Amino acid sequence: KVFANLGVDLHKARRAVESFIGRGDHIVLGEIGLTPSAKMVIKLSGDCARHLNHHAIGTEHLLLGLIHEKNCIAAGVLESLGINLAQVHKLTFQMSNQTGQSEP
Repeated sequence: KVFANLGVDLHKARRAVESFIGRGDHIVLGEIGLTPSAKMVIKLSGDCARHLNHHAIGTEHLLLGLIHEKNCIAAGVLESLGINLAQVHKLTFQMSNQTGQSEP
């Protein structure tokens, strides 16, 4: 919903992600570990959920975590599409905040 409200073209975003990281040409068998950046996104997402007094991490918290992780490719992709990360933060927070808490 946040991306729709910001007018993000999801096909264009997918192409931008593929241009940043490429596309695999084979199936990976076995366990795929998390990068330090991915671990930080999960931590930041949990922090956002707790701040909002939410009992589970949802997509809105993951999005907030993605845009706050300094080494995250996702934030770079959004910026390359002309998306203002502060605007993403504000809209995501507004859409997810049901408790009247201050912004994380």
